[in-house]
Amino acid sequence: MKIYVDACCWDRRHDDLTNKDIKAEAVALMSIIDMCQVAGHGIVGSAAVLAELQGIPETDLREDTLTFYKNTINIHAKITKNTIQRMNEFRAKGLKNMDSLHLAIAEAADVDLLLTVDKDFERISTNKKLSAVKVINPLKLNMGGLI
Repeated sequence: MKIYVDACCWDRRHDDLTNKDIKAEAVALMSIIDMCQVAGHGIVGSAAVLAELQGIPETDLREDTLTFYKNTINIHAKITKNTIQRMNEFRAKGLKNMDSLHLAIAEAADVDLLLTVDKDFERISTNKKLSAVKVINPLKLNMGGLI
């Protein structure tokens, strides 16, 4: 199994953890990552995720998140012309630019699950059945026991 973690998930640990839903998502993500590492599943990263994480304005948060990301991924997916073409197809079907790119990268890397806390990304991808890659909130995955 391979999972791709959207940029919004990597920084979830630094969001407002007094909000019970945000805290639950952060805990679920950490549990999923731990389970994947123990089971030897692939955790896929990309230049797109890295670019978004490098854009975190607060230096300490950016460095902590980048370190976490770099120490966690064990596969780095490349962006190709085919990836960009697929990204444009996803954009034409209603996904935002970066969501389209993340899904195209995950699809090209034969990823099974794309974790995101972006409700619109999850909803559009699921409702329109855009890809064989399952786009899901980490809390739902953790609760569903899919790993």
